[in-house]
Amino acid sequence: MVNIVPDSIPVTEIPAGPAFESQVRTLLSSNCTPNDMDVHSTSDQHARLSGSLGDMLASTNFSGPPSQEESYRLLDLFLVYLGVSQHFLDPRIFSDNITLFHLGEPSRVRLSKSMWYVQYLLVMAMGKLLDGQSGIESSSRPPGWDYFAEAMRLLPPLGQLREIGVVAVEILAVLTTYLQWTDWPDEAYLYVGIALRLATALGCFRASKDQDCLPSEANHRVRLWWTINMLDKRLSASLACPAGIDDRNLSPEMPSPSVAFQSPVALTINIRIAKTTGEIMTSLYKSTATTHIELVQNIQNMLRTLFDIGQSFPPELAIDFASSPVRLTRTAASLHLMLYQAILLCIRPVVLQQVHQKLQESTEDRQVSPIFLKLTRTCEEAAMKCVVVLSRLKQDDMIARFGFFDLDATFSAAFVLIMLRIEDGKSLRPPDEILEACRVLQYLSIAGNRMAGRRLRDINDFCIRVWPTAPSIHETLGILMQPHAQNIELGDGMQHQYQHQPWQPTSQIQQDTFPYPTIPIDTAHRYLMVDEIGNELVNGADDIYSCFNDPTLALTGIDLADWIEMSRTFDTR
Repeated sequence: MVNIVPDSIPVTEIPAGPAFESQVRTLLSSNCTPNDMDVHSTSDQHARLSGSLGDMLASTNFSGPPSQEESYRLLDLFLVYLGVSQHFLDPRIFSDNITLFHLGEPSRVRLSKSMWYVQYLLVMAMGKLLDGQSGIESSSRPPGWDYFAEAMRLLPPLGQLREIGVVAVEILAVLTTYLQWTDWPDEAYLYVGIALRLATALGCFRASKDQDCLPSEANHRVRLWWTINMLDKRLSASLACPAGIDDRNLSPEMPSPSVAFQSPVALTINIRIAKTTGEIMTSLYKSTATTHIELVQNIQNMLRTLFDIGQSFPPELAIDFASSPVRLTRTAASLHLMLYQAILLCIRPVVLQQVHQKLQESTEDRQVSPIFLKLTRTCEEAAMKCVVVLSRLKQDDMIARFGFFDLDATFSAAFVLIMLRIEDGKSLRPPDEILEACRVLQYLSIAGNRMAGRRLRDINDFCIRVWPTAPSIHETLGILMQPHAQNIELGDGMQHQYQHQPWQPTSQIQQDTFPYPTIPIDTAHRYLMVDEIGNELVNGADDIYSCFNDPTLALTGIDLADWIEMSRTFDTR
């Protein structure tokens, strides 16, 4: 993990990944009863897919590719969900090859020996992850794992990838996404780094006119390069690792319209959010040499950029939070969640520092500066809107069991909302917005996402300590759930009891819907008032600087790392 505090401050370095998460969970369960500890230690043995990645791949049996009809269905899912705000492949060529693959034995044999076949298996694996009707394949394997394992077996050595060309980049991009979505972030970080270097070495970042190929192919290469660049930035930020490349040194062109592909508007918005996320991590969390004024100016610049991005959403991608019910598309929801997550990342240390100070001070008469109040309200609004979007996706059966940052956004929003309720000290129990975030995690857990079950347990453990006299999250959700689904969120140890049951949509799992009209959401977008808070940011530079550089509260921008810091503060108050 990158050390973000001055060298004079001793910090225990915990590597990102399973070992780090295990230590996080050990701390969070430190106040549990012995029985609870047994449950946690048991499920932690299965915190990730059983065994190493190599062992799991070697032990997987491949039963053969899907039928032509199933192949097209899974490809459609892939393109609907991943073909608008991202770009992994040329759908024309890929679709034609599916037809040829199932045309007859000669073409089938020929294509099965090509690199397209490796890509085909990975796309089918991703389609399975996106398919809401496919259940868990076994107690330790996510949907599509057999396709993924066969693709990994057929993947050529690293030294041959450059010879293969752009299709190798496409393969690595889909491979990275599958690993990321199935909770192998460290391995995904490794492969996306290779993909980004390879795409850069092949010149995919160059302007279309400078690439020696047809215009549509050049457009495809540019879009592919940006997709990998986004994957790299977000994975790097999530692991507190350095990004694979600084694209400011390359001056790549942005995707342009092409008759062969989707409109580049959503993709361009996605790129801008990813770039800003990377800049937030670099300029706010990792730059210990930044002065007070420079840090505040960086925050103001980040908020201004996010304001501009929010204003650039076309009507078809905008979300009207004043409407009832909220209407949205999957692409619009994904982009808004990424935008709100960037806002939370930019401002969250201000909220955490206020909680930190409250827990350390004995007096309740704390003076909070006006700029802190405005930034706190901005952070609250972003978290609230995340919950509304996620709840709507859940109710419309559009939420992704894996990936799309739905799980990350849910946990991040719940994290901020819990801290806000600690700070205001007015809640006697977890409020509705936190409960709804937990319902989303519960929904994902029942649908097969094991990480969601663990995150739900973490939140439950923390809420028990914050609101010891109130019913626990598990008890509350147990009352709201139908009897057949009770306690499934307790973790992996319970999951095997349900692995043979078909996946059920939200309406069958629970009857309740999010009472979002009771949640105070400002549809005027507080976070857009950048000009209004400009001078106040400068005036409060010293206080804001301490939020990012407090030696007693080492913040990284990583949800789990900052969660453990606040847990330490809470336990040692």
